[in-house]
Parts: sequence; C-alpha cells; structure tokens
Amino acid sequence: MEFRIPILAVSALICMHTNNASAATSNVIFNATVDATCTLQVVSDGTMAVSTDLQNLSSKNGGASAGSVTL
Repeated sequence: MEFRIPILAVSALICMHTNNASAATSNVIFNATVDATCTLQVVSDGTMAVSTDLQNLSSKNGGASAGSVTL
C-alpha cells in the first residue's frame, strides 16, 4: 500500500509528459549544377558466391567480395 501512491504519481507524470514529435521545416540554399547524366567508374570488380544452403547469391557470402564504383 505504501508504494501505490508514488507509483501512481510517477505513472501520471510520465503520461502527462509525453509529447508528439513535430517535423521541422526550413529553407536550404542549394548552389550546384545538376547534370542530366552521370558517369560510373568501376574501381574494383566484385565476385559473387552462392550461400551454403543454395538460397542466395551474394557478395557477402564466403569466398565473395564486393565491388566498388565512383560516381
């Protein structure tokens, strides 16, 4: 019985204190050129390997490696 009042008080404070998150808006200065095309350059080739249970083909499986490109 002694702990009921503090627990109820804390619960009530938590319920009253919760706020909804609101999104912020602002202006952003964009000073750049946007091209209609882009170029991808292969930096390193990757290899793919099949998983041990033969369920997927990925560069994350053993014996495989991820390739990389620059934009």
